[in-house]
Amino acid sequence: MAKNSGIYVLLVHICREKEIHVGALGELKIKKGYYIYIGRAKKGLISRVKRHFSYEKRKRWHIDYLIEHSCRIGAYIFPGADASLEEEIATFMTGIYPHILGFGSSDSKAKSHLFFTQSLKDALKAIEIIRNKFSLPPPIVVEEVKNLIMQTNRGREEKLPP
Repeated sequence: MAKNSGIYVLLVHICREKEIHVGALGELKIKKGYYIYIGRAKKGLISRVKRHFSYEKRKRWHIDYLIEHSCRIGAYIFPGADASLEEEIATFMTGIYPHILGFGSSDSKAKSHLFFTQSLKDALKAIEIIRNKFSLPPPIVVEEVKNLIMQTNRGREEKLPP
């Protein structure tokens, strides 16, 4: 397993319904609520997640377009988790939650890597289901609040390094 590899789950809060352009997927209508995005990094896990929190970036992945319209974003990082689980987790989630066909899955056999819930409670429950089903370790939790990125781990809060 590569150093600094793993799985991450982004939790993207959209505050109002809108239509957005998402790269090759085109125009998508997004609902008010919580979107759960399943991702992986074979290397540079923390750098990948930090990039997702940046608003000043070239749009490279479908999720970049959604994050641009978010009112809040969080990440659940599972360092050391087998990155090949990403597709298996996404396929599992497709059977349970509403999803946007093709979102985030251009290099995956899963139908989607983006899932929707209306409430924060349901989104957090989904993350716990993933963790339990796939035997993932306790995550590092990262939350963006008013453009300040904070890391919460075992009750401590600290700024992520630049």
